[in-house]
Amino acid sequence: MASSNILDHLVYLTDNLQTTKSEFVEAGFTVIDGGKHADGITENALIVLSDGVYIELIGYIHGVTKSAHFWGDKKPGWIDYACLGVKEHETGIEEFYEKPIHGGRTLSDGRKAQWVVSFPIKRYPRGSVPFYCQDKTPREIRVPLNKSEHSNNVKRIKSLILLCNETALKASVLLYNSILQQLPHHQSEQKVVYKLKSPANSQIELILRTPVSPEEEAHVFANHGDCIQSIEVEGAKTSSTLKPSNGGGQLIMTC
Repeated sequence: MASSNILDHLVYLTDNLQTTKSEFVEAGFTVIDGGKHADGITENALIVLSDGVYIELIGYIHGVTKSAHFWGDKKPGWIDYACLGVKEHETGIEEFYEKPIHGGRTLSDGRKAQWVVSFPIKRYPRGSVPFYCQDKTPREIRVPLNKSEHSNNVKRIKSLILLCNETALKASVLLYNSILQQLPHHQSEQKVVYKLKSPANSQIELILRTPVSPEEEAHVFANHGDCIQSIEVEGAKTSSTLKPSNGGGQLIMTC
């Protein structure tokens, strides 16, 4: 499968996975234990939505050396996101992505999910552009779609918002045009909007915008460039915002 503009999942790093899981449960989400990754460094929990996209809550296994991990320099919060497919044999993208590598995860029931991923080259900080994931085993093993009902009624991803310094926005637009192989749906000096889809074919906005506060400017600086600021989901019974205590960023829930 070639790369696509279908959003697969969003990654939220926490320094206390159990606490973050509890906070998402309290907010009305069904949280599933995902298991341990094949590298033996991280473990995760999943929040699967009806649109087929899932939120990955990820933490480091106690006692491991996280500096060896490709997210080892990331602070807790929204750190990355993936689209379906792999970046390979596509004209014009060779300079942006490394060769695909194999990955996997052992589930709590002993089953193994396996996949291939394409990560951006080190010039582009993780989370500043998407990585790509292609399943080798059925996606249903990695993403249990039968666990997508939530008591808060959240159904789908509406948007993901990335912050970008004003001086770098034009360069980021050229980069995204090449990677997504599309032109912006909307563009101004402060904000650019691209269109992604969910596995269920619903529309998702990918928004690049400039910081509007010193705190947001500091967030971009700390992440060495473009970074995820917030995720917006829709279908909730009531509108609210979840700000986990063991990580930055926020999840905006709208009706």
